[in-house]
Amino acid sequence: MSNSGLITAYVSDTSLHDFVTANKERQAAGQPKQQLLQTGLWRYSRHPNHVGEQLFWWGIGLFALSSHAYWNLLGPLFNTMCMVRAHITCA
Repeated sequence: MSNSGLITAYVSDTSLHDFVTANKERQAAGQPKQQLLQTGLWRYSRHPNHVGEQLFWWGIGLFALSSHAYWNLLGPLFNTMCMVRAHITCA
């Protein structure tokens, strides 16, 4: 689960970087910018990099359950609450 989160975050961040770079090149060439990234993982989610981060931290938290360290779930839970709060206030 954690590995899939890392891969998801990496792929989405890389595609976002490529999109921003291509937009700067378009603008320098006098062409209009594209407003939204709608390819790859960005086709399915508005923030796939955040989805990857959540997968990573919940994977770590669930791994900690195998040692009966239930208090380790507080980290992913707090992270999720912060992400949800940030998305609600930005909307």
